[in-house]
Amino acid sequence: MNITADLPKSDPPTLSSLLDAQTYGELKEQTIDKVRKHPSNVRERWLLFELLCLDGEWNRALQQLQTWATLEPEGTSRAQMYRGLIRSEMFRAEVFAGQRTPGEIEPLPEWVKTLLQANLELGEGNLAAADELRGAALDAAPATRGESTQIGEFEWLTDSDSRLGPVCELTVAGGYRWVPFDSMKSLTLGPVTALTDLVWRSAVVGLRDATVLRGYLPVRYPGSETGSAATRLARETTWKDVGETGVIALGQKTWSTDKGDVGLLDIGECRFNHDERV
Repeated sequence: MNITADLPKSDPPTLSSLLDAQTYGELKEQTIDKVRKHPSNVRERWLLFELLCLDGEWNRALQQLQTWATLEPEGTSRAQMYRGLIRSEMFRAEVFAGQRTPGEIEPLPEWVKTLLQANLELGEGNLAAADELRGAALDAAPATRGESTQIGEFEWLTDSDSRLGPVCELTVAGGYRWVPFDSMKSLTLGPVTALTDLVWRSAVVGLRDATVLRGYLPVRYPGSETGSAATRLARETTWKDVGETGVIALGQKTWSTDKGDVGLLDIGECRFNHDERV
């Protein structure tokens, strides 16, 4: 069964204005044409880079980013940051394909390792084995209570995609990592002001051991870049049931709580409450 949720259109003003009188496809075609006619136009080349990121054309995006950096010498650090985000996104795709293991900040607990095994079985088409492993992993995962201005108080929080469960995806220090919600104390998300914010949203994560991480959360699920315009632009989320307990999502990342679902573009912050460890 496929389920679709239309999420609030938390688009950056630039995107709304760009798409005001044209479709997404038309915008991309016009931008490519402008770059060909005016190859030194920094603004149009950056827009093309953003559109290529939305479409998941990572190698072309890297090429445009390199050219943009030569035209905009002061943008070296910016180019380096996005280069790292793109490479992390490519690594992420391999993780979900069962080919790689995500990085970690702290040693991943056993239940996360079991969840990764479930994803490997899922990728190989072994649905029954994936269901069994996933069930064991989620049964062992601790519930994380907390509160958020956008959500209110919640007793538990988990990703709506069962491949992740109560795990937060985070790109930090140039690497793609999994961080269980149970290890987090706080999460603060940056404003959505640019097209690339529909692919990666800046975040500050506070861990229970007082470590502070500054990085980016992927806004969309893997595979969204090949979906409809609404899916690519993180304007919707769709879910597909797989096996008995599996749920695979596309579009805007959505977290589920006992108070309901909320899209990542509509969350500003979360504070997590933990019982004292013995």
